[in-house]
Amino acid sequence: MIQTVTIINQYNEELKLKWSDPRESGYFITSATGLDAPHSTISMTDKTITDGAIYNRGRADKRNIVLNLRYYWANNNEDDEEELRHKLYHYFPPKGKVQVIVTTDKREVQTSGYVETNETDLFAKFEITQISILCEDAYMYGLVDEVERLNGVNPLFEFPFENNSLTEKLIEFGEIYFYYDYTIFYEAEVETGINVSCVFGAETDGFRIKNNHTGEVLVINHTFEADDKLEICTIQGKKSITLNGSDSLFGEATWNKSNWLTLRRGYNDIEIRDGDGNDDFGYTNMKISYPDVYMGA
Repeated sequence: MIQTVTIINQYNEELKLKWSDPRESGYFITSATGLDAPHSTISMTDKTITDGAIYNRGRADKRNIVLNLRYYWANNNEDDEEELRHKLYHYFPPKGKVQVIVTTDKREVQTSGYVETNETDLFAKFEITQISILCEDAYMYGLVDEVERLNGVNPLFEFPFENNSLTEKLIEFGEIYFYYDYTIFYEAEVETGINVSCVFGAETDGFRIKNNHTGEVLVINHTFEADDKLEICTIQGKKSITLNGSDSLFGEATWNKSNWLTLRRGYNDIEIRDGDGNDDFGYTNMKISYPDVYMGA
């Protein structure tokens, strides 16, 4: 069940609309559309001889959120009602950009769009304002990206401790680890790309990352030096490969049969190797981040 719809306008001001309690905001949400899965457009070609059609392609359409808001005012007078209408002009200015955050019992998602209309029937017995927001993106996203760190230090002792030697180092304070095989459990419904950030600790000949769940593999044929920073983004519309801030690797060193890795719902087994297929190329600082992409609230 939807709990709240929060609007953040272009001035970073917030209006929180509680579904069951209008007293704080001054508005009832009488109805809302466009918060569920997006519509899609399917292209098919009719067969000329036999029955039916042939599927060509499909795409998710832009999202159109429509909110119908009825006013709640404490003293039941016209001035309060008019002030509430003017307040909506401020939070929903036509052509203004707004962020929409929807909180339900089990998830919190966001999207952003542009106000298409802000219309009120001024002569109705009970004024209701209809807000239409057009969103470029068909899907909704989690509020923050998920981050998976593939390296770190495991502590190997607890206080108090005793070294039992004045000359030898007998206690191992910690153990550096790195996951060359790592499983990511992706809970959202829509496939998503990933961001990979890797700082090499030693000279490394080539880099390969593979999702064994999808079979996608990305290979970069390049000799990396210590402290080189490799950044990879496989998210649709943002795809890039940079080395120390330069995008020269994108065309020159990327294997021509490489794929842009994606995560699918469920378990994704990520495999990281050097160019020779080895799973030990020195201490490397690496993290993988990705957005949770949802069909809707």
